[in-house]
Amino acid sequence: MLNKMLGLCSILVTAFVGAALIFGCFSGAAILARNREFLYLGGVLSSALSLLFWLRASSYLFGSSSAYFFVEVRNLLYNRDYLRSGLFHIIIKEFCSLNYFEQLYGGMFLFMGYVLYDTQLIIAKADLGDLDHVKHALDLFVDLMGLFVRLLAILAKNSTEKSERERKQRKR
Repeated sequence: MLNKMLGLCSILVTAFVGAALIFGCFSGAAILARNREFLYLGGVLSSALSLLFWLRASSYLFGSSSAYFFVEVRNLLYNRDYLRSGLFHIIIKEFCSLNYFEQLYGGMFLFMGYVLYDTQLIIAKADLGDLDHVKHALDLFVDLMGLFVRLLAILAKNSTEKSERERKQRKR
């Protein structure tokens, strides 16, 4: 029992330190980058976050192949460019077949991008006179917690798989 508690504490500490290091590195990169270099990422990041949300919601409601079915029907009804449509089908089908942990990695990379974007957005707003420190701190806190939660889930999954492998090896 004590061993499990120590393992859980080490996973929490590792996830927090890892999220803090990632956050610090990406924030530092945004601070040291040229002015407004990463502000173009806002639309791309919001679209990717929306796509991850709707894919996850549709897979909860209708099963994992539902998102691909909706894209397929939409393209058959509205798209006449078949070559581009075929490439789009391949990309969407592969993306819809991602499992939960692959989406965790995608979400982690997404929040890394949000750290870059939000840090530069805060710097740009501060240059224009917006000094709402509480709102800016909350924006960065949400990014840090997004990284922390995803990193914690990834580390917990890896720890569970490692303990399962060790348990199977002991049985042999």
